[in-house]
Amino acid sequence: MNFLSSMKASAELTCGKLMLKKNEMEEKRRKTMLVCGKAISIMTMACMFIMMSGMMTFAAGSSSSASSLISNIVAIILAMFRWVGVVLLVWGVAQFIMAIKRTDAESKSDAIQTIICAIVLISLKTVIQNLGIDGLEVKDANI
Repeated sequence: MNFLSSMKASAELTCGKLMLKKNEMEEKRRKTMLVCGKAISIMTMACMFIMMSGMMTFAAGSSSSASSLISNIVAIILAMFRWVGVVLLVWGVAQFIMAIKRTDAESKSDAIQTIICAIVLISLKTVIQNLGIDGLEVKDANI
């Protein structure tokens, strides 16, 4: 019995030391996190202050007006539509070829719809130029 009680006391002592060591490690980690948390908080606040305190700038005097800006934006959008239309046209032709190969009527109609949409997107700039909307001057994109 004496042997068992000494083993029990030894186990309690070892467990106590381990628990003490664990508590010390936990306390050390908590202090480190506290210091790091303060540093991270300070850095975050500094970054937010730098981002929020922008410098006031003024536009240089130029001859550009709102209508030229709008026409430039419209030209950029129409150029993007044209390139998207080209990609869709290639995709639609590939779909149509595959549909002919499979002899699938539904796939053929989907491919033809894609090709028609692509043609509309490609020719949209020409249609808008020929409509002659009052004050809208569509030109090449000036990026």
